[in-house]
Amino acid sequence: MPPARPRRTKTPTGDSEIVEPPSTYVDLDPQFVDLRPRQRLLRIYAPDRYRAAPVRFRTRGPYSRFDHQRAAPDGSARVDSSRGILYAGPTFLGCTGEYFGDAGEITRRGNRLARLSVVERIRLLDLRGTAATGAATIPAIGGISQRATTQEWARWWYAHPQLREADGLVYTSANTGEDAVALWERARGKIVCRRHNHWGLDDERLTDDVRLAASRLHLSVA
Repeated sequence: MPPARPRRTKTPTGDSEIVEPPSTYVDLDPQFVDLRPRQRLLRIYAPDRYRAAPVRFRTRGPYSRFDHQRAAPDGSARVDSSRGILYAGPTFLGCTGEYFGDAGEITRRGNRLARLSVVERIRLLDLRGTAATGAATIPAIGGISQRATTQEWARWWYAHPQLREADGLVYTSANTGEDAVALWERARGKIVCRRHNHWGLDDERLTDDVRLAASRLHLSVA
């Protein structure tokens, strides 16, 4: 048996925090989820930020939860051209919660929705429920506010020798409890956005979806 390693630690104020990944690549018991061809994902994005497009992987970072880009020496975000990230999810509610939940408001103008089609198998490391313990952490990592810690874990998993075939992560959204997906650039070419499968969130055809999501998540709509 390997030596015991805590998964949480106490801060000087008594708060509990998830620990950073080990300094070496310990043996994992990973569980995977495969997305198969013809499955679909949804993505909300803002074209004016980081030149975002339906299936463009953002190389500038780290900013968000599981960004695996390597920061500049001073810790700031930078372009890491060999590492790209794209966040998506299977439902409109889940995507809305991930994208707007922390802000408390859905901003329709300037944001878009893309429907992505899987065209080649995508393998995701499962961080939900007890599967997270096989990846050396706990499922709460999908909801904690410690971005530096979650990003360090993302870099550790990305480079782990046992996870070379992983294309990204599936985790539990903190805002909805639904599945959320973080795709690494290894999934580039395995998803497409077919013609006419993206819309502005202010498109009247999405009005009912936006209102329902806002009601269920108790968000206002700008």
